[in-house]
Parts: sequence; structure tokens; C-alpha cells
Amino acid sequence: MARPIVDRLKREMAGEVDVIRISVASPAGQTLGARWRARATPTLLLFDGAGREVWRGFAAPTAEGLRSELNGK
Repeated sequence: MARPIVDRLKREMAGEVDVIRISVASPAGQTLGARWRARATPTLLLFDGAGREVWRGFAAPTAEGLRSELNGK
């Protein structure tokens, strides 16, 4: 359920944010999932320009809630 919301925001905020989707079924996804302690799917992580995690969400977000987080509330 999160995919359409994330894809929509990716289109709407093109040039403002980078969206990277990683499959936890892939070896790289398993490595990154362990590194960032992603224990549920979907896990949504937002990082600032310096690569620091600034927000973490689980399950399917609303478009409005995710947009609010992306815009710094």
C-alpha cells in the first residue's frame, strides 16, 4: 500500500527529494535492512543532506503525512 503513495510523492517532488526503494529480498536489501534496523516492511526512512536519519515510519503512510515529514512539518 505504501508504493503508490511513495511513487506519487516521488513524481510530485522530483528535483527536491531522492527516493530509493530497496527490496529486503535482495542481498543488498538484507545488508541495508540490518544496518538501518529495518525490521518491518515497509520501513520508510528519511535522511537529511548529511546522511543522518531524521525520520522513520512503518506500514503505509498517508500522502499528506509523508509530505509533511518531507517538508519538515
